[in-house]
Amino acid sequence: MNTLRPTSLSSILFPLLSLALVTPVRGSDTARVAFVRVNVVPMDSERVLRDHTVLVENGRITRIGPASEVKIPTDSHAIDGKGEAYLMPGLCDSHVHVLDPDEFMLYVANGVTTVRNMSGEPFHLQWRREIAEGRRFGPTLITASPTIDGVPPEGSNRVIVTSREEGELAVNDAHAAGYDLIKVYGGLTAEAHAGILSAAKHWKMPVVGHLPRATGLEGALAAGQSSIDHAEEYLYTFFKDAGVDEIPDAVRLTKEAGAWVTPTLVTFDMIGRQIRDAESLAKRPELRVCDPEIRARWLTKQNHYLRDFEPADAERFADQLVFLKKLVRELHRAGVPLLAGTDAGVAFGVPFVLPGYALHEELANLVECGLTPYAALSTATTNPARFMHQEREVGVVAVGARADLLLLESNPLESVANVQRRVGVMLRGRWMPAAEIAAMLDAVERLYRDETEFVKLLRADGMGKAAAKFREARAKNVHARLFREGTLNSIGYEFLGGDRTADATAVFELNVEAYPKSADVYDSLGEAYMRAGDKVRAVANYQRSLELNPANANAEKMLEELRR
Repeated sequence: MNTLRPTSLSSILFPLLSLALVTPVRGSDTARVAFVRVNVVPMDSERVLRDHTVLVENGRITRIGPASEVKIPTDSHAIDGKGEAYLMPGLCDSHVHVLDPDEFMLYVANGVTTVRNMSGEPFHLQWRREIAEGRRFGPTLITASPTIDGVPPEGSNRVIVTSREEGELAVNDAHAAGYDLIKVYGGLTAEAHAGILSAAKHWKMPVVGHLPRATGLEGALAAGQSSIDHAEEYLYTFFKDAGVDEIPDAVRLTKEAGAWVTPTLVTFDMIGRQIRDAESLAKRPELRVCDPEIRARWLTKQNHYLRDFEPADAERFADQLVFLKKLVRELHRAGVPLLAGTDAGVAFGVPFVLPGYALHEELANLVECGLTPYAALSTATTNPARFMHQEREVGVVAVGARADLLLLESNPLESVANVQRRVGVMLRGRWMPAAEIAAMLDAVERLYRDETEFVKLLRADGMGKAAAKFREARAKNVHARLFREGTLNSIGYEFLGGDRTADATAVFELNVEAYPKSADVYDSLGEAYMRAGDKVRAVANYQRSLELNPANANAEKMLEELRR
């Protein structure tokens, strides 16, 4: 049996350098795992089942009972809590933006076993499928549609609609593509928003996101928007110049409409804090596992909040945060269901809001709003399950539920901070002790260092020496990664755009060698061959991309053009 604090590193060799590869993900040592003598926090009510045993088989919880009554199968991998550890459900972050699959590991390392991506693109559907099939490491992925917005658009990845008919069509397209939710934004007209809500109701798809300025809070709720993401949306559509005296009216409207709210207080807080002192935030130790190039940009005028705001604005954000916490407190007291979300995303999101880590900050914020630890934890466990109509599937420790579990040193019902004191994480039945997770984080930091050196070599000495260095590393360790797929792909397109087709082709060929199960790398290589006039190889690579991702519309389009 494993002790409460695992000391052996023998189980961590496989995943260290291959987390984001599209490759089969191993489970624990056997298909059966037994958590022995643990205190279960089932999250179906505020209670603790002391000195229990929980059996897991093939990714599902199969038995829960007093340790004295549950017989442990002989072929089980047993994890002994010694009556001291606490077992609770994995967490869900209900508002993230994932553009780099290496961020998935940061969520899992922090006990986040489900994420809700809030601005979907076709590759998110592919990642969702690969994760579900066990071919990509990561939390279970729920993804919203591309953001549906009006004119002018406020950012990238927008579907622009201006009429009711266009709104309905956008939802129909999102449903046909396979997205889980519909994401709306503030620039929509009332007519377009109504069309979106009508079509979404037909397809039984929740509508989530921002409040259209044209409808305001009342109009959006009257139309049937399922949830409001960001408590600050109330500031822009309902309060404006109003004060705390109007909070009861906002709460009443939300409660009567049956809407949900994802406050994302950590995001609002972090905006004010970086305006005040970004240098201090840059010293946070967890930043070691964030892309160093992006991290460096956070301290420059490329950071929108440092460019467009003055230090004096930090006080305004601090005052508004106090107001928003009062609003969230009253929403909770009135029974408005809350979802814990962070807006995290290193490559796309508010700087310094870190994947995985930010959710624990958000839970602390919710406690500061007056929620008990149990109520706060519900916003990241049972509430997301209720919202997605998966009450017995996730968010609880119950027989039949998916085995997304956290083993903790201390009782999370006493303090949400105890959720960070993890003995280990179980992701869909795969057990990862704390030592393995620490090694995974070290591997991510090492990958960024290796990638920096690799890119320097590539740019200075050309593709030949860089490729040789990669192959030398792979000869020593078949899972070695000296660069991320997306990094090399970006360099390839940089070369392609600069009429360096041969160099681009060589870059894409190495990416295929490094990531042979990724549909995107074959798609890119196909484009390079097509640009070079090698139609035979272009067709072969687009076909391979389509085999790996049957939903790759670009590959279908290119094949049609090449064959014509």
